[in-house]
Amino acid sequence: MAIIPNSRYITIKKGEKVHNLYAVQGNMKVEGKVVDEKGEPIIGATVLIEGTNRGSVTDIDGKFVLSVPDKHAVLVISYIGMATVKVTAQPEVTVALKKE
Repeated sequence: MAIIPNSRYITIKKGEKVHNLYAVQGNMKVEGKVVDEKGEPIIGATVLIEGTNRGSVTDIDGKFVLSVPDKHAVLVISYIGMATVKVTAQPEVTVALKKE
């Protein structure tokens, strides 16, 4: 079985080897958490890949998952009333935002 990404569809073919979708696309999966100065999760923070319109929004636990083009990608994390932070993408990342 193989997963073949397309702009709109994923084709699965019987009898072919399945590969990790992130590896096939040359991407890196980033799992992260955004917290405030007290370590409390921030719900609804924006996490964007710098220079693109691709991104994610944190969930109720302050967590997000995002696929970035490579390990040199920069994430831009922002939230109303907090200072914007830029970090280099890593497989796992926790970002603490401070009040402006």
